[in-house]
Amino acid sequence: MEHVLKTMNAARHFFMAGTGALLSRLLGFARDASIAWLLGSGHAADALSVALRLPYLVRRMFGEGTLSLSLTASCAADGSPRLAKAAERRLFAPAALITLAAVCAAPLIACAVAPGMADRAETVLLLRICLPYIFFAVLSACCMAGLHASGHFALPSLAPSVFNISMLTAAGLAAALAPSLPAKAICLACGALAGGAMQWLLLHPACRRLPAPPPPDAQKVRAVLSAMPGGLLAAAVPQLSFALAA
Repeated sequence: MEHVLKTMNAARHFFMAGTGALLSRLLGFARDASIAWLLGSGHAADALSVALRLPYLVRRMFGEGTLSLSLTASCAADGSPRLAKAAERRLFAPAALITLAAVCAAPLIACAVAPGMADRAETVLLLRICLPYIFFAVLSACCMAGLHASGHFALPSLAPSVFNISMLTAAGLAAALAPSLPAKAICLACGALAGGAMQWLLLHPACRRLPAPPPPDAQKVRAVLSAMPGGLLAAAVPQLSFALAA
């Protein structure tokens, strides 16, 4: 009987995750189609593509990659989401500082990602709007890990759809209110940033409500976090290759 219950529970989690992934893919297709419809293939579309490239990369590496998976495994081994909660608190200030530094260095980042467009003020502006997504992606990854380790899969699977819904909403506002292609691109970039914030605001309260023992000692949290750079570096190789080739 216990084996049957475990199988049914695993099937339910698989169904939730699969449904969330399918919904995200469908909304992602609608998002890309709406951006193409609004901006076409001109300078504004190219600038927005460059601005979104790094946030998309960070989302794949952290939210859907090494950080979330490593923390999930650590939390599962620990038997509670407390490591994820502690990691979120520990990474809050570094993520904010890294994001601020990236915003300040937006011209250099634009030069590295798309050298031919680095001298365009529009590209740098859109990049500065989108880069704060990094902050929310890191914190959301910690929350996802805590929820996954506690057997809660519904909200993490819906988080990517929240981002796409925010982008679609921004596309609708841009179509109705923005008078020019640059203004439409700015509206879409704001939609991407709002989507990142909404993902964290969706996941953070749910993660905080999870029952957990007292926070782990600082040494254990440092050990978990110190083991991640190697995995992030390994995960970054194919992602960076794709980003630079795009």
